[in-house]
Amino acid sequence: MYYCFMDFDGTLTSNFRNLNQMEKEILNNYLKNNELCIITEEKYEIIKDYLTNNGISCDIAAIGSNTLLFKNKIIKPSIEYDKVISIYKLAKNDIYTAYFEYDNRIEIINYQERLEPLYPKINREIVEFPSGECNSIFIAISIILKKSLIDLLNNINLSYVSYGEDKNRIILKISSSFTKKEDIFDYLSDYLKNKKTIGISDSSHDIPIIDKCDIKLAMKNGDKIIKNKYQNTIYDCDNSGALLELKNISKL
Repeated sequence: MYYCFMDFDGTLTSNFRNLNQMEKEILNNYLKNNELCIITEEKYEIIKDYLTNNGISCDIAAIGSNTLLFKNKIIKPSIEYDKVISIYKLAKNDIYTAYFEYDNRIEIINYQERLEPLYPKINREIVEFPSGECNSIFIAISIILKKSLIDLLNNINLSYVSYGEDKNRIILKISSSFTKKEDIFDYLSDYLKNKKTIGISDSSHDIPIIDKCDIKLAMKNGDKIIKNKYQNTIYDCDNSGALLELKNISKL
């Protein structure tokens, strides 16, 4: 049995996001005996709706939403409260602003209006202290705390992505697990132990997760870095390249 990690735009689909009837049949035939996880930075709901509308049922790793759909169960790893408090205690005197994200609301310390577009249509509450376990933290702190905060995050096994810095501050998005695509592979590592894994993408940004797979493929339409690193597909994304590779591999 194969478990494939496949990028979405430029790999599963062309730039027009079309799946023709042949491609749908290849996917559904592959999924009869094998498994697929679409990896994307798109919002989970967008990818889920697209696949459902095309009659495709598979796992989805939506990094942009910090969400994994695994065997029809939605997983959104949370940051335990003791870790939330550790971050708050370290940074509390040097926070420019901090957004603590929960399922249906945001708690904000030191409100900054310019971050509101990141959380449209979500209830917001100004607080002095975070109230509990949360999904993620978007924080802007004094640059003097950069090293101390990153050291703390590494010590308590939290992931982070930098959204920029200047001479005064650094902005980080902090999450429990799914900040990077390769976090998904690590999260599923026990499940994958007895499976042959495939990684297919057109982007060098996906090299960290592709490197973890047994079979590593770069799309013919991929960027120069990934094409130089891995075996290339025979066809590009406009000509069903990734799906034809899946069809051939799953026959082995």
